[in-house]
Amino acid sequence: WATGLVSINRKDLFDTYDFGVPMSDGAEKEDVLMLYNERKAMPNERSLSRAAEYDGDIPHTTAEEATENCDSMSVVFIKNPDSRKIGQCVALVGGQYQGYHVQRWR
Repeated sequence: WATGLVSINRKDLFDTYDFGVPMSDGAEKEDVLMLYNERKAMPNERSLSRAAEYDGDIPHTTAEEATENCDSMSVVFIKNPDSRKIGQCVALVGGQYQGYHVQRWR
């Protein structure tokens, strides 16, 4: 269900949108992965939109450009575990009911 994807600096996203939660330390050094379910949601800039359809590298852009065509945006906050100890997988399941909660199994 992912038609395209881009990365956005996490601090830029928090500076652009007030999510109501504090931004954790080191945000300027981390990126957010933005997934698009339809081409019409992708950025207007043609070369960025084409690259977002995944041609090998994930393009990087600003929060403003990445979200310019988002009619709605679902945001999931997850903790990045210590990769030396835990291999984390994240499954985004589309087409289900709109529960808007995160279930976790270990």
